[in-house]
Amino acid sequence: MPKVPPLPDLVRLIGLALPPVLGWIDETVAAHADAAVPVLDVPGAGAAARARFPDDLLAAARVVPVDRVPLPPLSRLGFPPGLPHLDAFEGMAADGVTYGDTFFVRRARADDPALFIHELVHVVQWRTLGREGFLVAYALGLLEHGYRASPLEAMAFEIGERLARGELQGDVAGEVAGRCRAALGRGDPAAFGGA
Repeated sequence: MPKVPPLPDLVRLIGLALPPVLGWIDETVAAHADAAVPVLDVPGAGAAARARFPDDLLAAARVVPVDRVPLPPLSRLGFPPGLPHLDAFEGMAADGVTYGDTFFVRRARADDPALFIHELVHVVQWRTLGREGFLVAYALGLLEHGYRASPLEAMAFEIGERLARGELQGDVAGEVAGRCRAALGRGDPAAFGGA
């Protein structure tokens, strides 16, 4: 496996790629705006979300059912080839992805409460970290740990697993925002994933 560049080089690389990635995200969300549905309008999944996230977040969150979840073509947007985990991410058949308050899900899972909770965790992360902050933290985590073990994904998967076990209680948005703020305060991106 290719080696991860030193952190200063990695941060510089991500900073250079950030504007084109943000542009691609904005274009993708805008191109699907007519298909976006309020989360609360999705039977089953909306009810599961309502029990765990605040009304203002759910009023703003939109879901777009698609046949193939759109992932950014990172290698065409400024990331050099050969970075660890990049090819696997770009070629992944994702079930969902979140861009700000909008998330895309495969049609086959368009009413899956667990997937909605996972993606809503990302909505809270985007809101807490901001657009650039989320993307920098996500890219660092992806390149250093791979998709499943990247800290922001690890947090979303862990919360989804708690939902599946019937252990997800209380203010999920507050928990996620608090964990993100705590990790920022410590300057420890790895802390995004731990409970």
